[in-house]
Amino acid sequence: IGVAAALGDLTTSSVSVSCIPMSSDQEAAYAIFERGNLKRLMVINMHGYNTTKDGAGTEPLPNPPRRMSRGFSFAARDLTRDVSIRVQRLMANGSDAITGVTFDGWSYNWELDNGKPVRLHNVTTGETVRSEQGVITVMVPDSSAALLHLE
Repeated sequence: IGVAAALGDLTTSSVSVSCIPMSSDQEAAYAIFERGNLKRLMVINMHGYNTTKDGAGTEPLPNPPRRMSRGFSFAARDLTRDVSIRVQRLMANGSDAITGVTFDGWSYNWELDNGKPVRLHNVTTGETVRSEQGVITVMVPDSSAALLHLE
């Protein structure tokens, strides 16, 4: 779902994706362009965070560790003024989660409605960040991803 949202409607626009070099192999970022214009950024934080014993996804840890968030900053030449940027997140309780995985607050768990999208009201949605002098900064928790819409 996150990749589909990042790519957008491929039937209406010419889309290209560029990998953004990162300082760690546990981080990935992609710039998504439509007709040559930067439209979205996808940031993936693959630093591990687990909340179950042995990361098996079945038995919860009695006292899970604190989840780290990491800041990612990108300079966007296309931004000539400070703008509000919509953020959609791919979230779960950790990389070992087998339920409770959401994208922008929507869950597709089979148990909820046979895999149909269900809005979860205990998940933050409608989040924005503001660019400052052409620089976009977003905090991304470990074992999660953020999609930033620059439009």
